[in-house]
Amino acid sequence: MTDAPPADSLAPDPAQAVQLVLAVTRGAWPATDEAVRDLFAALGVRPADSDAGADSRVVADDPADVETWPSPVDIRRLAGPFGGEVYASWSTHSGDFLGINLQLYNAPRPNDPGTRLGYDRILALLSQNLGTPTDAWDDEEIPPRLWEVGRWRIMLHLFTLRDSGVMLSVDDAATADRAEREASARQEAAHDKAATRRP
Repeated sequence: MTDAPPADSLAPDPAQAVQLVLAVTRGAWPATDEAVRDLFAALGVRPADSDAGADSRVVADDPADVETWPSPVDIRRLAGPFGGEVYASWSTHSGDFLGINLQLYNAPRPNDPGTRLGYDRILALLSQNLGTPTDAWDDEEIPPRLWEVGRWRIMLHLFTLRDSGVMLSVDDAATADRAEREASARQEAAHDKAATRRP
């Protein structure tokens, strides 16, 4: 006997999350603000700040925070027709669309059976649609799974140690690589600057 909930009780339905991510990969990369709006309309999602007019940025790209947060990526909340508790966001790098991130099936305990079931269902659906994934890196018990679809990179990650959660993301690979290089350069510059201040 298992503590896992029945598959049909998962919210959102794993197929809904997979469908949204796959829909991103079927279109052209949105190179303009209008194209991003069109993509969101096609996906049935919208920036969360469109509801209340408030700033929905998760991380402000404040120059004063460069040393403590060297990321050049701007992350904003995304609202959509998701069932259950979903933390959805979209990101840009230097004004260019980067991708969409979904955090699903979160539980405040390690190794939650419902979280694992959601992960297993998403993994099976993505593998059925895209083939066998590769491991993004191999220094974790359950490494993130990675699929490359044209210029898009889909990553599925299971977290189980302190609490449980599933992260599903789709990013433009070239923009993500550029953002990572810039973040590394900014971190290195901040580290060098701090080192020169030491007596």
